[in-house]
Amino acid sequence: MELLKDFNIKKYLDKKPPSDNSNQTKKEILELTKTPIRENFIKEMDNGQKVFENIVGKDPLIQKLIVASDKVRHTIFIISFYFVFCYITYVFT
Repeated sequence: MELLKDFNIKKYLDKKPPSDNSNQTKKEILELTKTPIRENFIKEMDNGQKVFENIVGKDPLIQKLIVASDKVRHTIFIISFYFVFCYITYVFT
């Protein structure tokens, strides 16, 4: 995707989460524990491309956008994984 070809992920990987004992972290964990786990929804929405196609159809232009967005989706996944890892590390330490 031309628009994001020079996107630098490094500044997001270097961003530190709030300290483990901060009020912000405690509030975030409390909010997360209130979130119901909807397994059917998770399974249904797990295939992002299929969900997207169900909404916008299989237009050739949309297919080109999906292919072009692969690098962006990968970057978003890496950032998300980093923050999930920080959360899990907090919970189990």
